[in-house]
This record gives sequence, structure tokens and C-alpha cells, in this order.
Amino acid sequence: DATRIVQLEEMYGKERDIRLNLEAQMRVEMKLALEVAEGRHKEEIDRLNYAHDLDMKKHQADKEEQFRQLDQMAKQQLELERAQADSKISALEGQVTALEQQRSELLDKKAELEKLLDGEGDERKRL
Repeated sequence: DATRIVQLEEMYGKERDIRLNLEAQMRVEMKLALEVAEGRHKEEIDRLNYAHDLDMKKHQADKEEQFRQLDQMAKQQLELERAQADSKISALEGQVTALEQQRSELLDKKAELEKLLDGEGDERKRL
């Protein structure tokens, strides 16, 4: 019986050693699996961050292009309005010149008429 007890204790000890080794091995494997998973997770986060950065850069470039186009359209509109205003100013200046010419002609005619009227008045006085 004592031999049997010693054999059982040896078997129990071996079994315990095997179990402890298996547990230790499982812990190592779980740790490695966790590190691999964390590495994959980090790679995925890095990839997503990179994709997000690219999207943000594209979005910023699109906004800048849109602003540039709007700015260009505003400049073109301003140039068009300026050209129209210059054209109106030129037309009004032409009208002012024509009116000044007409006024000058009318003043000249008025002076001639006054001269004629003065001449008739002098002639009447003589008669």
C-alpha cells in the first residue's frame, strides 16, 4: 500500500507539474495572442488615422478650391460691374458734353438776338 501511495503521490506531482506547465504555457500563448491582437488593433488604428488625415486634407483642398472659384467669380462680377459703371459714366459724360455744346450754341444765339434787338432799338430811336 505504501508503494501505491508513493506512486499516487508521484503521479499526482507529475500531473500537478504538467498542469502548472500547461497553465504557464497557456498564459504565454494568451499573452502572445493579446500582443498580436494589440498590434493588429494598433495597425488598424494607424490605418484609420491615416485615411482620416487623407480625407481631411482632401476636404480642406476641396474647400480651398471652392473658395478660389467663388473668389474668382466675385472678381469677374466686380470687373463686369466696374465696366458697366465705366460705360454709364462715359455715356453720361457724352451727354454732359452734348448739353454743354447745346447751351453754348443757345447762348450764342441769345447774344445774336440781343444784338439784333439792340440794333432795332437804335434804329427806332433814329426814326
